[in-house]
Amino acid sequence: MYARAKLIEVEIKQSFGLASISMTGRGASVRHATLRDVTWDYARTEDVRRS
Repeated sequence: MYARAKLIEVEIKQSFGLASISMTGRGASVRHATLRDVTWDYARTEDVRRS
């Protein structure tokens, strides 16, 4: 989705055992992406934190 060096912000919100992950990246223009309703366990994995 984004190269790690181009990530500006990653935000994780939890609600009722599910999570939403919002990412903001820079490039030619600022881009926003959101993953909704992923499991809380997935949102906390090392893979997400390294993204």
